[in-house]
Amino acid sequence: MRSFRQFKEPCEAAFCRYYYHMRVMFAVVALALIIPVTAQDKTASSSLPGKFRAAINGAELVLTWEAAADPAGGFELYRSANPFSEANFAQSQALQKVAPSLRTLSYYPPDSTAWYYALLPLDAAGKAQPSFAPGKTVTAVAISVTPLPAPSGPPAAKGIQNLVASIGKNQLTLGFSISAGTGNVLVYRSLSPFTDATSLLSASLIATIPESTLSFVDYPVPGLSYFYALVRESRVKEGSVAFSKGSESATIGPVGIASGAGTTALPETSDLSRSYPLPSWLFAKPGDPGLGVRSATVSEQTEKAIATILAPYPPKTPIAPPLSILSEDRGQARGGEDYALSLIIQGPLKARDWRSAIDQLQRYLSLNRSPSVASRAHFYLGQAYAMTGQYRDSFFEFLLARDFHTTDTREWLLWLVAVQRGRDG
Repeated sequence: MRSFRQFKEPCEAAFCRYYYHMRVMFAVVALALIIPVTAQDKTASSSLPGKFRAAINGAELVLTWEAAADPAGGFELYRSANPFSEANFAQSQALQKVAPSLRTLSYYPPDSTAWYYALLPLDAAGKAQPSFAPGKTVTAVAISVTPLPAPSGPPAAKGIQNLVASIGKNQLTLGFSISAGTGNVLVYRSLSPFTDATSLLSASLIATIPESTLSFVDYPVPGLSYFYALVRESRVKEGSVAFSKGSESATIGPVGIASGAGTTALPETSDLSRSYPLPSWLFAKPGDPGLGVRSATVSEQTEKAIATILAPYPPKTPIAPPLSILSEDRGQARGGEDYALSLIIQGPLKARDWRSAIDQLQRYLSLNRSPSVASRAHFYLGQAYAMTGQYRDSFFEFLLARDFHTTDTREWLLWLVAVQRGRDG
């Protein structure tokens, strides 16, 4: 008969093999389940906003955030009377969708109720991804904002209604409501009242807004009083604009930002770091050739001797730098305001049709542009002014472009100073 050991050893070996194969099988299954989920979670979390902040500026709630990656469907802003959670998310209110590339949003609450706000990424199907982290995707506290003042008189039945103006620091906000079916609305600004269709000829068209818009922010010149008009785009195309005809249009004014100290909202800085248009503040820096900070006074006799020596050598007219195209505009335009600017660059600017370039760039800058794109337009407008001998206007345009394009504007600014010195001398 076989001993107990003869049965025991084969059984133990078989059991070990079985146990080993089962562990391998379970590990493979676990990896198959975990890896897709982990990758999905990582992809979803990478598009979540971060550092979600809210600041109050008059009737405006300024929301800012950061994001590691742009979500496929953009973002959507929500508000809730209670702190956000998965349990009460269904009771929150969706306010508006936000483009994927944006990192700031101005919202004007209709009342002074305290609300919690959340900014959630949307997937490709437009579905919000609920993830509620205070300071990351939701506000930590409820925020109350004093709304724009209510208009007097009964509201119009449809069209453009309830046009009011609110003056803030460095900006003027127009609040209004536009009925569904109104279509796009044109925003005009003028120094004269709007009385009939001919008033639009002397006004500036500053924006075209969709009917879903609730407010518009303008940055007029301080110290001037303006009139604003909102007109249905369809009426302008038909040539049937009338400012006394129901709610087809709406006007307000005179309104404006007061001039004086404190309207620039710029922090106090030293003279050498400020960007105001004074040459001594821009060029009296160590390392600038021929523009040192040292000065000396010589006698009248010495000045005459210097003039006699230099008389046979009149100052040479400085040569203007060549037409310069910024690196941001050398590739394919992405669309929107970039595309509109590229048409001017590739058209009249490269053709050296300076008058046409000036006209088109002025029109381009009459609308609200993002700071970086506006800086590029000022850079090209400065070159066009310089080529037509409008040196003073050119100088100020380059100053407006200097913050974003310090190196590119430096050569032009030095040349303009040299030209002015030659003219003064």
